[in-house]
Amino acid sequence: MTKKKGRYSRELKRERKRCREEGNGATLEVEPHHDYDTKNPKKQRRKKLSIFERLVKCFDDSKHTGSVQIDDQFVAGDHNPVASVRIITGCDWKESKHSFPPETTGDTLTLRVQPLLILDMNGILCHRSRHTKEPVGVQLRPSIGMTAQTSIIPRTELEEILRYLDRHFCLAIWTSAKRRTANRLLKMLLPLEIRQRLLFVWGQNYCQAENVSPISTENSVESEKEKLEESESDDDDEDNHDTVYEKRLDKVWKAFPLWSADNTLLMDDSPQKCTSSTSNAIHPPAIHGRTKDSIDATENPYILLSDEENERLQLEFFEKLTTFWTQQPHLRSLAKVHKTKHQSQEMMSYSNLIDFLESNARRHFGWRSDNGI
Repeated sequence: MTKKKGRYSRELKRERKRCREEGNGATLEVEPHHDYDTKNPKKQRRKKLSIFERLVKCFDDSKHTGSVQIDDQFVAGDHNPVASVRIITGCDWKESKHSFPPETTGDTLTLRVQPLLILDMNGILCHRSRHTKEPVGVQLRPSIGMTAQTSIIPRTELEEILRYLDRHFCLAIWTSAKRRTANRLLKMLLPLEIRQRLLFVWGQNYCQAENVSPISTENSVESEKEKLEESESDDDDEDNHDTVYEKRLDKVWKAFPLWSADNTLLMDDSPQKCTSSTSNAIHPPAIHGRTKDSIDATENPYILLSDEENERLQLEFFEKLTTFWTQQPHLRSLAKVHKTKHQSQEMMSYSNLIDFLESNARRHFGWRSDNGI
């Protein structure tokens, strides 16, 4: 008797097929489904990589972003084992090498990376308008299309800011939208060459669902067909006040160990989605899609600025951040512990990022330290 494949496997195959049919460009990372063979124990266990091996693998997997470099002086081999690793973060390679020249010792591996900037979509790159919820008389800018029953209104200077950030940062996308909606938004908003350089694109399946209403677990039995169908209108948590899809940065740092709390920034207009690593998140006012003539400060105290003014303040912030990471590249150094080949010790890791955010990201960007102050 053959074993039936699970519903998850069928859905995963359909999702991968759909991604292939939609063409080139970055697509959402899909976690693999492991169906281990109990008769073959070797397939059940993967080789445990040392931190150095994980860093090198992350470097190889990140080359497509154009945001990583390796110093030419180091040549790995059996007779030249890695004793220590330096991870140097900066927006400018030339300035980075001036501050931290290449090592002359043959056992030190130096990896140079650009800071990781993770962007939300709705509220940061665009405004998704559900027209039934827009106040009467409000004038919106023209949309560029529809997805999941919402009109998509991009930032007024979307391509300009994306190209600026792409030059100075390693970019990634993390949205609470479902995979299908996220991929459509990706193609509508980002040029192909930038999509291809994204470190990752994560959707709702990579978020941590919090505050789930107990009522939602007591629904009546649905047909198998209804379970397999994805609702286009309920694609994220905007209409679901019982659930918050939290973005936990420790997942990012585990998957991409070249980046850490020292060189990562998450930009999301919803603070409730970023409670686990508040010091590494900024929360500017959401892009609302209105024309300048439709701004009424008395209607909603949160909408005090036009999108143009909001975007100008954001660009000024990123120009300062680029200057900061150019003039003060960050060094993180790890050395091997000789007890086992899988252990390492962080010898040096100090970043002035928190000091910079303390001075530049409190008001308009809603920054808070991890202790909530």
